[in-house]
Amino acid sequence: MLRARAGDFIRDILSENAGYDGDPGPLEEQAFANCNRDACLAAIEGDERSFTLLAVRSRDYIAWKELTDACASVDIVVAERWMPRGCTPRWLKLDRKALEESGGIALYLDEPPRIASVRDRLGAHPWATNSAE
Repeated sequence: MLRARAGDFIRDILSENAGYDGDPGPLEEQAFANCNRDACLAAIEGDERSFTLLAVRSRDYIAWKELTDACASVDIVVAERWMPRGCTPRWLKLDRKALEESGGIALYLDEPPRIASVRDRLGAHPWATNSAE
């Protein structure tokens, strides 16, 4: 969990959808993560390699050079806020804009790594917003 204050409903939904029979702990409490008030940096083990993740937690101003340098040093950036164009991780940037376009995302860190989005699963159904035409 990106934030320790996530409610029981969110924790239950994420655990159920992930097939996890426990309470997902906050990212800041994980041994593989280093967090401050604004962001977490985490090393996540995939099947064949490890990935570095920058998870931006606040909406507060972060200096441009600090932010763009951090983005360039990681594989994946996740943020609920809009991230500047200069934020270019090595593999994937999931910010507000990207997530509005894709819906929820599942990351599979096997070889090769891949993503699956809610939009991919919804397809061109009439009830899907912004469905393909």
